[in-house]
Amino acid sequence: MARRKPLKVIYGGNYDPESRHFEATLMDNVTWNDQVMQQEISDPILPMLVYSDINDVLKKSAAVRNPWRSIFLQKIRNLQKMS
Repeated sequence: MARRKPLKVIYGGNYDPESRHFEATLMDNVTWNDQVMQQEISDPILPMLVYSDINDVLKKSAAVRNPWRSIFLQKIRNLQKMS
């Protein structure tokens, strides 16, 4: 597999151009301005955003228009139900 790891990738990130296979990838220190947050991702990539207050997350996600928004909000609602 060819190696194409941005600095924010903490796990995985390998890509094989021949088979067009992306390895499961975990990203840390991601911001809302990073390219990964500006487009819909169809590959197995999970960017992590860390917040200490759930209300900050909801405010920020409401203000940002990106393809992740609906998925992100559903995950937050599920987490709130579990706690």
